[in-house]
Amino acid sequence: MRLLGMVYDRSIGVTADPLQARQWYEKAAAGGDAWAMNNLGWLYERGSGTTKDYGEARKWYEKASALGIKLASVNLGRLYQEGNGVPLDPARARSLYETGANAGEPSGTRLLGYLYDHGLGVAQDSVQARQWYEKAAAAGDAQAMNNLGWLYEQGRGVAKDYGEARKWYEKASALGIRLASVNLGRLYQEGEGVPMDGGRAKGLYESVANVEPAAMRQLGFLYDRGIRVPKDYGEARKWYEKAAALKDPIAINNLGYMYEAGNGVPKDLGRARDLYGQAAALGQLPAMVNLGNLYRNGRGIPKDYAQARQWYEKAAAGGRTAAMVQLGDLYRLGLGVPKDTAQARKWYEAAAAAGDASASKALGGMKRH
Repeated sequence: MRLLGMVYDRSIGVTADPLQARQWYEKAAAGGDAWAMNNLGWLYERGSGTTKDYGEARKWYEKASALGIKLASVNLGRLYQEGNGVPLDPARARSLYETGANAGEPSGTRLLGYLYDHGLGVAQDSVQARQWYEKAAAAGDAQAMNNLGWLYEQGRGVAKDYGEARKWYEKASALGIRLASVNLGRLYQEGEGVPMDGGRAKGLYESVANVEPAAMRQLGFLYDRGIRVPKDYGEARKWYEKAAALKDPIAINNLGYMYEAGNGVPKDLGRARDLYGQAAALGQLPAMVNLGNLYRNGRGIPKDYAQARQWYEKAAAGGRTAAMVQLGDLYRLGLGVPKDTAQARKWYEAAAAAGDASASKALGGMKRH
């Protein structure tokens, strides 16, 4: 019965029918099939063939996990990692991932890497992240391959190596990881580790743009900047809007800038502010800086240095050097805060240490005075 459910769930020789899949999984689960219980949990988590219900997802994952299905332990851990239907608890997630990883479940191994990569419930440790991703990739986990590519591209936990990044993106892309196709496209777009080839980048983005928000956003970026295609703000906005509808924070921020600058749309600072706010709420650091700039300069809203400082501080806490420079300016000029040369220098130095040339210039100007 479970296998019949999988046929309808995965569209194996039949039209996909999540409702039929759920009904067959329920029959199998009622007969004690632990894998069917896990699969039922997955349907409830996604809202496929049923209303999304994290409580039901948790119930079925717990039943399957208790019967020895290690993937169910990992799936349950993910609920705790994200706080879906359970209290947010990265430590509990880690324990459940370790259960899966120790039993050879690649997704558990990869998600342990993710915790270390992002410092969730553990100290951030890119080397540990890379080691866990490598183990998962060696076991065939395609998402881990993509994540490894990202570490090599960024030089996190390993020396920056665009060739290795490309290799892992290609492996993951060949195994169906759509984001890996986008990441590979970016390498071609920017000429990193491969010859610059905007046409190849565009082709990779288009290959997954029907479902992958990052691809929609990158296509928008090509048209926005006129990279290997004629500049076309209408096309850019179309793709940004598609990605924004799927909650892509970078696309939302980029759309906000179109409204702020009046690129292909009537200039609308209120709309820009709203979009920056949406992107900032999703953790997008440049959007926080853009919001801060609107408040600092009184663009479309009353000038408010305190609000500007709050947004700059949030972005600076995430490592955004442009926000650090803006904070340095506020303290150097005494805008909304008492003039404080020491604080200004602190922020400029932090940004300069991260490679921000404008911060180095600001520090040089302070020394001349």
